[in-house]
Parts: sequence; C-alpha cells; structure tokens
Amino acid sequence: MGKGRRSTREAPDGPMGGHRRRAGGGGGSRGAARARRPGPEVALGVVKGREAGAPAPGGGSGRAVAWSRVPATSANLGPGFDCLGLALQGWELRAWLEPSPADPRHWTHSAGAVHWHLDGWGPPAAPPGAPGENLVVRAVVTAFHRAGQAHPAAWRLVVRSTIPPARGLGSSAAAIVAGLAAANQWLRRAGRPLAAVDLLQLAADLEGHADNVAAALYGGLVVAWRPAPAAAGQAAGRREGASAGAGDGGDPGGGWRAVPVPLGRSLAAVVAIPARTSYTHEARGALPATVAHGDAAFNAARTALLIHALAAGRGDLLAEAMQDRLHQPYRAALFPWLEDLVATAVAAGAFGACLSGAGPSVLALVADEQAPAVAQALAARMAALGLAGRVGLGRAGGPGARSGLVSRHGHRLLRSPAAAAGGGSARGD
Repeated sequence: MGKGRRSTREAPDGPMGGHRRRAGGGGGSRGAARARRPGPEVALGVVKGREAGAPAPGGGSGRAVAWSRVPATSANLGPGFDCLGLALQGWELRAWLEPSPADPRHWTHSAGAVHWHLDGWGPPAAPPGAPGENLVVRAVVTAFHRAGQAHPAAWRLVVRSTIPPARGLGSSAAAIVAGLAAANQWLRRAGRPLAAVDLLQLAADLEGHADNVAAALYGGLVVAWRPAPAAAGQAAGRREGASAGAGDGGDPGGGWRAVPVPLGRSLAAVVAIPARTSYTHEARGALPATVAHGDAAFNAARTALLIHALAAGRGDLLAEAMQDRLHQPYRAALFPWLEDLVATAVAAGAFGACLSGAGPSVLALVADEQAPAVAQALAARMAALGLAGRVGLGRAGGPGARSGLVSRHGHRLLRSPAAAAGGGSARGD
C-alpha cells in the first residue's frame, strides 16, 4: 500500500476477492476537505459543496445539517487490556442530523417525546422501530439532556458506515461518538456546546469503557483510564469552571480520562476480518475473574514496552510488545484462528499482530511497503483454514472525530476537528 493512502481495500466475497466501495461516497469538494481546521467555535466563510458524502437536500425542515465523521478503532493492542485504543483510518461512520418536518408523515419512529426520521440507515443500527436502542440516537438524546437543551420535535438522521459491526473494530464507539459530535454542533449553534471532557465522559458511559471512544474522539493512539475513588474525589473539587481538550487528562470530575501518545512512525493496519460476529459481552464472558500475579506483571511490562515502541517508532519491538496473558489466551477458545493468523502476519513481515478489541478480527501493524504481502498472506491462510471473511488495508492513527454544520444548500457554517476537542496529531473492546 502506498504511503499516505487512506482508502480501505476489502474483499466482500472471500478473503481477497475484490474491492468494496466506501459508503456515503460522492458529494463534497476536495477544497473544502483540505480547508484549515479552526477551533471548535470559529465560524467559517461560505464554502460551496456539501461535506463529503452528505445526503442530498430533502426530508428536513431546517436550513442546516450537522455532520460527523468518526474512524474505526482497535482496542487493547495485545497487552493494553481496557486502556489502549488506536484510531484506524480507512473505515468510518458518517452521520447527518437535522430537524425533521413537523408533518408526522415524514416520521418513521418515535422514542419518548422525540420523533425520528431514520433515512438511508447503515450498520451499526438497531432494527427499524427501535430508535431508542440505537447508539447514534441514544447519543444524540444523551447530549441534549446533558446540556439541558430542548430537542426539536423531530429529527432526521442519516447514517453511512463502512465499519464492520461486531468485529472488534469499534463500530459501537463510532456510532456513539458520531451521535455526540453531530448533536454538539446543534448545541454549539444554540450557545450551549458540551466541552471535550463531557463528550469523553458521555461516550465512555454509553460504551461502558473508554479505550475505543477516546481513540474515536481524539484519533491516534490513546491511553484511557478511570481514576481511583480517592483521586476522583480530589478531581471533583476542580470541576467547576474547568475546560479541557484532547490529551489534557480527560474528565476533571473523576470520570473517564485519556491522554494521547504520538506515533513515532507511519504504520499500515492490515486487518483480517472474519465473517462471523462477536459481541463484547460474549468475549468478556470467556475471561477469568482473577489472574496470576506473574501474568499481571508480564502484561504491565509489555504494555509499557508497547507504548515506548509505538512512540519511538521501534517496529522491531512490536512483536514482543504485543504479547498478552490477560485476555487473548482465554479468548482463543472463541477464535481458534487467532494464534495462527498472528503467526502468519508476523512471518509475512508484520511488526506485530493481535486480536482487535474483543475480536474476532486480527490486527497487524505493518510497514507501508510490507502491507500488500501481509494482506495476501493472511488472505491465503484464511482460505486454507476455511475461515470466511476478508482482509482490509487501512492506516494506524490519524485524526479522530470531525464534525461541522453545513447549510442545506451546501454552504459550510461551522466545523470542528476531533468532535470539538482538538485534532489528534497523536496518534477499544
């Protein structure tokens, strides 16, 4: 894969059987996409052309549409169970949110007092008729509730996603962050935007852990954690008047926190994506309640080594640094191909490989020039094992969530990098 290439190549009918078009294509001008990224509350001049992939005008009643784009993510990265998250460019979820006409004929679903027009729905999505269970919808409602801002009577929501759901690539985190980021554009327009610390807290609470959502928000590589109760209590006293962004330690109120770790070199992400699905709660069910002290020490050392290797650009350390004793050995019973595909990737030239999040996908971190060979080797091995699925090529790191407000005539009004939280030059289950 050429250096700097961001598109994902995937084969839908076999491990390497062809190319899959990226969802939500068309639209936006390249000039707009390359525009300077201002701070989250800087108004932009009029720019022609809808934000990339935006749905054509129609079905909404307002003059503007909020949009958000969120990358896929991988959590754990081997030893960093529940604390390391990495953005993956090449797979993404896009959302567009606008007030819907008051005419009930345009409504498709209702959740509480708010009506929804769900249009062009793509995964990850709840079945039609259950918007209250959909993570994008829940995130929008949660953001408005946190801000104390009244909803419009009805929303129109359009979602396009190329992130395979329930494959350990952060599809649920992307859905949550996309909903929060799009909602926050409307809150900003109303003069009541949520701070970056609030976005992280809300996203992690909805997800249940912070590694994926932090990487989805901020981009790059992140370390996420939750302070111990004593530290949380001390931090709570500093919450009043606090303002924070990506990499400042997260929520000063004692909730989830995250810091970025800049990547020291360019890395391709080669991902073996089995056709079967796996949900985080199922994968967590395979884990023991306690682990041996020696295994905990083993992982502590590898996690520290992994952070150093990624920050220093030491690809030669990744194979050992991505070893794990806390979750992968137990989850291997669910994914019997795991050790085989990890070994195949490393033998083909990958720096290191691991289970991606809660699985079933396997992530390999690779030098750009080795990516095609590793992808071919993984595809061949999947075929030999009789493992249905595909292999995707993407990039490790890169920007997190981006969002903005665009007029229904295609004129951009506001834009915020990284969901109003900084751009993520640094580069969950």
